[in-house]
Amino acid sequence: MNLFKKIRLRILTFFLTPLFRIFYRKLRKDINFQTISQKQITNPDYKIDDFKDILFNVDSQKRETFAILKLLRTFHVAFLCNDTYSWVAINIPLDLCGEKIEGDVDILIAMVVFPPNKGNEIKKIYRAFEVKVSKIDKYGVGKSLKLGKFDKTRKQLDKLIKVGFQQTFLLEIFLLEADYHRKFMELPSVLVSNINKKVKEISRDDFGYVCIFLEQERGFNEEKGLIYHTPKSLKGATIKEVRNPTKSIINHIEDFCDKEKKRDGGIFPFVAYCKKCEKLNLLYAEDLSYTCKHCGEDIF
Repeated sequence: MNLFKKIRLRILTFFLTPLFRIFYRKLRKDINFQTISQKQITNPDYKIDDFKDILFNVDSQKRETFAILKLLRTFHVAFLCNDTYSWVAINIPLDLCGEKIEGDVDILIAMVVFPPNKGNEIKKIYRAFEVKVSKIDKYGVGKSLKLGKFDKTRKQLDKLIKVGFQQTFLLEIFLLEADYHRKFMELPSVLVSNINKKVKEISRDDFGYVCIFLEQERGFNEEKGLIYHTPKSLKGATIKEVRNPTKSIINHIEDFCDKEKKRDGGIFPFVAYCKKCEKLNLLYAEDLSYTCKHCGEDIF
């Protein structure tokens, strides 16, 4: 490229960049990502020297499960169920009770409706979440964004509705590389535009849409905390009657929890399914290794 072309390119860049920013701000106006907070929720006592940003660099095959487990150790669980729940289960197969149905539900929460009905009757709404995970590096570049795969995701969500879940949500988890918040207060424009487009596309669908952002704080223990970014509930979900085979799955988990919670345990329990021995386990979010109590193998 000769000198004249370089000068011309720089002049065009100088004048077009502000116009570009104005254009994308208009695209972002439906979702105010400028309100994403950057509150550090780590304790200073948890400072470490050996920081690896495991959250962002985890192997792609384990990324979704790792993100879900991280979510269970944060305040975001309460966000998914209006602050009150009886139990949460992850990676539960749809054929848990013998039905010949392929697939699983990534997160299933028994949300307790508060306050109780007359006579102190406890009512629950069972929420199913299909989880998709993307990465955004500290320079604002998105990776594994799955921008062109929404048709496949929609089929997965429709399947959860058809098998009888009471409420169904798409939950997008964005893993932000450590130090992202030091440079940006927004998501990349191309991603925000895609999210806005998605919200419009699903306006008449029965499933809801939630976004959560997870970012580790550099220099702090990666198991003890992270930067808190405000979650976004972008669309609600239609409440339906619980039907089989979902009803059988829920009853099975309810019975399992009633028995297991009688034992002494840790805080923030959750139910997980061991694919090796095909049995349920009650685990605790503060544990850092998850072993099946039935077969002794690693669950994840």
